[in-house]
Amino acid sequence: MATINKYHCKSCSYSAMVSGGKDIRKSGCTITMVCLNCNNLYDALKTIMVENFEETYSNCEHCRSKKNIIWDENKKSCPRCDDSMEIDENDSGILLD
Repeated sequence: MATINKYHCKSCSYSAMVSGGKDIRKSGCTITMVCLNCNNLYDALKTIMVENFEETYSNCEHCRSKKNIIWDENKKSCPRCDDSMEIDENDSGILLD
């Protein structure tokens, strides 16, 4: 069961509903990513390529780009302005199956 939180940036008002790191859902393991194309956070499904065993992640759910990096869950930097993001306690703690 996954926990989804609303992360909010006070500097630029960007917000995203993501797990904030590694998590697991019915569909598989997820990890929060930053899309380098549209500057959004999203939870990517982690898959393994059978041929060479490299870890790969699903494309951005917003723009379908393959250009992404793992979001640093310790720094919690905003993908838009690079300031720190915080969990919005009012819209957080949603459990997904």
